[in-house]
Amino acid sequence: MISTLLRISWCKTIRFNFRYFDLETAFKFPVLVARNMRIRSLKGKVDLLGTIKPGIIRLGFGDMGHFDARDVRGIWDNRGIVSFEGAAYLGLGTCISVNPSAKLKLGEEFNITAKSTILVEKEISFGKGCLLSWDILVMDTDFHPIYDKDGVHLNAPKAVVVEDNVWVGCQSLILKGAIVPSGAIIGAGSKVSGPLSTPNSVYVGEPLKVVRSEVRWGY
Repeated sequence: MISTLLRISWCKTIRFNFRYFDLETAFKFPVLVARNMRIRSLKGKVDLLGTIKPGIIRLGFGDMGHFDARDVRGIWDNRGIVSFEGAAYLGLGTCISVNPSAKLKLGEEFNITAKSTILVEKEISFGKGCLLSWDILVMDTDFHPIYDKDGVHLNAPKAVVVEDNVWVGCQSLILKGAIVPSGAIIGAGSKVSGPLSTPNSVYVGEPLKVVRSEVRWGY
């Protein structure tokens, strides 16, 4: 807790809380922002749907041994709606970008270890108890539209749904249209680009395949 207090940017923390919340909530400082978290946009909306306590949401903290905390910067760029359903820890170097009219939902006890990115054009949702490792990219869009000869948009954004208690290994990709069932483990370096059907299973590789079923994991 002492190391967290030493790394807080009180200027960013005050801006964040008093921009998004009513005075009673803001004075509780439910969101703490680290010094190396860049606040690019506070134009959107943030909903706190769980118990409101000081520091229940933490942005940009942590100290992974293979990242230099002095050089790794995170980004908060919200122009849509972000909903926190409980405590959340968005670690060192986390980048969040939510476009106008887009929605990002983070379930209770959502945790990003470090240096991962979530890009939302339409909608991305995580259930409770999800853990993302480092160097992960989650996005629901290809960014650049592709049209056929009749002008039909071929690659429109598609929502991403990650259900409860999912663990995503480092350097994985979670792409538009992905649905990850509860209890799944996504192995390091894997790519999810569509719906997965078997909960409580280990998925690895590209293309993904189930290598173990009826598993459970914990911190």
